[in-house]
Parts: sequence; C-alpha cells; structure tokens
Amino acid sequence: MILFLPAVTPSHDEKTQYSPGILDSLYSVLSLKVLKKDPVKPQVIRQKLTFKGFLFDPNTISRQKLLEMGLKPFIVKIIINYRSSGGVFKTKSDLKKIYGLDEELFNKMKPYILLPDTLTRSFPVLRSKEKRKRWVSIDLNMADTSQLKTVFGVGSILANRIIRYRDLLGGYLEMKQLQEVYGLQDSVIFRISEKFFISKTGSFSKLNINTFKASELGKHPYISYSLARQIVNYREIHGEFESDSILMQLHTISDSLFQKLKPYIRN
Repeated sequence: MILFLPAVTPSHDEKTQYSPGILDSLYSVLSLKVLKKDPVKPQVIRQKLTFKGFLFDPNTISRQKLLEMGLKPFIVKIIINYRSSGGVFKTKSDLKKIYGLDEELFNKMKPYILLPDTLTRSFPVLRSKEKRKRWVSIDLNMADTSQLKTVFGVGSILANRIIRYRDLLGGYLEMKQLQEVYGLQDSVIFRISEKFFISKTGSFSKLNINTFKASELGKHPYISYSLARQIVNYREIHGEFESDSILMQLHTISDSLFQKLKPYIRN
C-alpha cells in the first residue's frame, strides 16, 4: 500500500517535524488497513498419529492398546461403546463400519486382525473311502432323546421338550413347527433338519371332535380351552360334526388356525 503525504522539502539546515498525535493516527490507519487486507491466521499444529501394527482381536483388545496402536481417541471410544452395547466383530471387514476408520487405516490394520475375512458355513464332506460312520437320517416323529442329543445345541432339556411337544401335537408335519418349541433357536432347528426328516406318509394322532371332552381337546397346542368349550357346546346343540369344515362357523377360529388344526382333527 502506498500512502501519499504532502511533499515537504527540508532545507539543509532544518528537519521536517510532525507532532506525536499525527504520527499515532497514521500508525493506527496503516495497522487497520493491513489487518483487513491480509489478516494473520493462527496456525493449528496437528499431531499426526502413527499406526503401530500388532496382532489383536477387536472383541477383546483394551482401550489402552487401541490407543497405543495409533487410533484416534474418538474411534477407540466408538469401538468400546459398540462392544459394551453387545456388538460383536465377526469378520475383519466389520471394522470398516466404525465411523472415522477410513479405508487407508483399515488396510494397515487388516493383516493384524485376528478374525476371518468372511464367514462360511462348512460341513464335513463324507467320502466312501473315509472310515467314518455315516449318519442315517431318522424320522423326527420316531426319534428319541438320545438321537436328538447328537445335534449340537440340543441337550436333555431341549430333547425332552421336542418330544413332549410332538406328543401334544400328535406328530410334526413340518420342520418349521420346531419354532414353536420354547428355547429352540433357528440355528439349532437348521442342524436338526440336516439330520432328521419328516415322513409324509407317517400316521398322526388325531382328535375326534365328536367324542373328545373339552378337557381332552384343550390339551392340543392349537386349541384353547375356550375353543374346546365352543366345540363341545356346538356338538351338544346341533349334534355331531358332519365335516370338520363346520368348525369355521365358530367365531373364535380363524382360517389360518383352521388350516393348522385341520390335519390333527377328525369327525
């Protein structure tokens, strides 16, 4: 910036003098214009974290070790909070879901993560040359507790529940009915379906809706005691059921319930 001042030519024997007030005013104006034109920004010095690789399991590693690895504190906090809320890292790529953990950092960590790259379900392949006893598939409606307990995840309690529920139903019609057994998880049902089958030609115990008492009908898992009483009351008023489809005339039975119950009743 160029500031034009009145030209004053001093003589050889005298010097140009300005009062202190004028000099102070000029300094203030110059300082203000310079700051407006080119303000000085404070420099923020950021410390670059250096990644230090070592083998680790993200499900068990401590907060301190994550910090020693070179992760930013906020990323460490997210990992710890995720685990505290019940989250589990199952594969290496699960770590990429953590906010702030970019692709570059993940690629540095990946060789040290003690987790598989992907989850694969592997089953033993039986070959004729192997000296291994082959499992002979068994009808679920004929299986006993000892046979059921050969399935991983099925102990004495679950085996007894499966058989007791089978007896209450009159027999299983399809594998998905195992979902109605208390405490039986889908993963266990899947393993049961690999070892057992349900015969389509098997005989099932059926309820005679013309002769059974309400107390007997009410024992079936699909018949509430209220529905059992309605069946008996209808029979006492109108006589025997000529067809099981007459049950649809009862107010408390829906079409979906009737379809579930139909294979287990007779007239």
